[in-house]
Amino acid sequence: MKCVFFCLIILASSLLNAQSSHGIYANSMNDLSGSTSIGKIDVPYFALLPKLKHEFGSVSSMNLGLSWIDFGGDDVVQAPVWYYHGPFVETGISFKDKRNYMVNKLGYEGFFLIFGGRMNVIHQTDFSAHQFSLRPEIGLSLFSVLTITYGYNVNLHKSNLGLPNGSVFSLNIAYFFFKEDE
Repeated sequence: MKCVFFCLIILASSLLNAQSSHGIYANSMNDLSGSTSIGKIDVPYFALLPKLKHEFGSVSSMNLGLSWIDFGGDDVVQAPVWYYHGPFVETGISFKDKRNYMVNKLGYEGFFLIFGGRMNVIHQTDFSAHQFSLRPEIGLSLFSVLTITYGYNVNLHKSNLGLPNGSVFSLNIAYFFFKEDE
């Protein structure tokens, strides 16, 4: 319970930081360009990133998630996203030995060009017992639309669920929703 409370505090503080940093970045980048004809160089935006994820390995799962992200692109080379980072929440169903579990995740993710990673706090339950795990992930991204990562589950306590520590690969498909401030 302490772990969930700690993650909620981190999530709230990062959202507050993200909301206050937007104006600072936008003004400083506009001042750097010195001309409106150059266009935006690398102005961060904030967006919602809904995603569908399939994980397989020591435990397999299907998840739906939503990220609140800060991302930057470039109008010069028309790259959709150079970097993004932000907190996320996911929920889904995991499968192990013909049993189904509800899985909930809180975490933070960040990708730059094609490399990046995530840190997840995972809660799995069959509604009679539960288990918390911590999973760091590293991986590759195709402009954050398609992401492939490798992670390792580390159980934080002994549980009756008996879900093992172990490697997990994930395939993530996402789509950005954002509005430019002009």
